This record gives sequence, C-alpha cells and structure tokens, in this order.
Amino acid sequence: MQTMLTTINPQTFCRKIPPFSNAEEVLPKRFWIDRQAGTLYACPPAITLSFPMLAIRHGQTDDNVRHAWQGQIDGPSNQLNAVGKEQARIAAENLFAQLSESFGAALPTLAMSGKFVVLSSPLGRAKETAQTFLDYLAGQTGITLPLRIEPDLAEIFFGVVEGGSLETLTGELLECLLQFKYGRDATMNWLGTGESFTDVTLRAYRLLERLNAEFHAGETLVAAFSHGTLINGMRVAVGDSMLIDEQGKVTFRKHMVDNGEAYWFGQSQQLAARLASRVEAQTLVSVN
Repeated sequence: MQTMLTTINPQTFCRKIPPFSNAEEVLPKRFWIDRQAGTLYACPPAITLSFPMLAIRHGQTDDNVRHAWQGQIDGPSNQLNAVGKEQARIAAENLFAQLSESFGAALPTLAMSGKFVVLSSPLGRAKETAQTFLDYLAGQTGITLPLRIEPDLAEIFFGVVEGGSLETLTGELLECLLQFKYGRDATMNWLGTGESFTDVTLRAYRLLERLNAEFHAGETLVAAFSHGTLINGMRVAVGDSMLIDEQGKVTFRKHMVDNGEAYWFGQSQQLAARLASRVEAQTLVSVN
C-alpha cells in the first residue's frame, strides 16, 4: 500500500484528533488513513463471509424526501411514509422471488429449520420494512419467522447535525455536512458528537466478524434490514470494488443502495446456491 497523499484538503475543524485511532488499534492491517485529508484506504485482504448474506435498505421516509440527515432519529418523520410502505411491499415481493429462484422448494425447509435468519436495525423504518417481508413470507409459505433486532445495524449517528439539511444548517455544521455529502472526509465526526464513516466501517466490520463466528458452518442465510450508510460500511468491510478504487481509496458516497433495494455481499449468491444444494440433498435423504 503506497502512502501517497490525496490532493483533497477538506476543512479540519470537524475531524477528531487523531482520526479513527480506535480502528488503527483494532484493525492495523485492514485500513490506513491519510490523517491530513481524512481519506480512508482499505488494505487487502477484506473480510470473507462464510455464509450468504444480503442487506435491504428501508423504505422511504418523510425525512428522506426533504433530504434531512436522519441518522438514528426515530420520530414520526423517520417512519415509512406511503411511498416507503409501497417500497417495502415491493421489496418483500422481490426478495421472496429472488430467494424462491435460488432455493426453490428448499426455502420453506430452510426457514423451518431455523437456518434463515432475518435481522433488523432497531430503528422503526428498518423494522417495518423487515416486518413487511416477514408478513409476506408467512402469507406465501405459512411459516412465521422471528425478527432479530441487531443494534449494530443502526444508521450512522450524525450527532449535532441529525435532523438537519443543506437548507437548515449554516456555518461550520453546513461545511461538515458538505464534506460528508460529497465523500471528502471519511473521518468527519460532527464536531466530536457523532460517528464518522470510519467509525461506521469499524462497527460494520465487527458485526460481520461476529456473524461469521456465529454462522461459520455456512448453512444459514441472513437477510439484514438496515440503512444506506451502514450498508456501505459493510460493503467496504467485505472489499466491494464499487466503493474502493484502484489505489484502495474508499469512495464511500459513490454508490448508495436505494430505498427498498436489496444488495448481496461478496460471493453470497454463490454461497446461497451451495446452501440450496445442501438443503435439497438433506431433504431427499430425510424423505427416503
């Protein structure tokens, strides 16, 4: 990894000193930070999932419509609006169709065996999107799965700018938001009151390591209902080339998952195909 400094020189007043020191202690070989520019670099090898996993972003909220940075706020304007509810319904149908195509008749068997785990952020917009899928799954298969709340799937905490927008913020806070919006500073932590994208990436990395240990046998399918920035943190942790350029620089705002969109991590679709084959084989053995 070459330590060439980027030419971007964002404002430094919003950056903690030293940036992301906790990550440097925990993951010294996985990430490198240009302290001057606040640029995050991902160093190979990325974390490799031992189980198939996909993430689904929640449906639209009123704060999405007004381009507010809702973060971990969970008030009335942060719940699914009419469009968001429809997006959740469509997402449920699409996800069920994808899984049915991958698993076929093995999907109910997988669900009944406890090997299909549905996780959700604790925030209402993600939980409602997840529950919409679970209700649809139950209607199609007669199988009711529990929803497991996973706190580490919560959205980035924007600190003092939560609920603000480009139209409502001024001065230093507006400058902070612009630096983050355009992906110029991965260490921006909102005057020390919130999380930077590097903090979110570490949180996502720890979550994936924990899930890897829990589902190490590779015989569990995981669907995680979460948020745009947190999903991108997980994508960086698994080395997604859409967010990491040729020099290893993390371009964390380059490609965001849309409301209601599902995203498979790494080799998860191939892992899902292998899991489907194993479930089908086990079903045939038990029948015979």
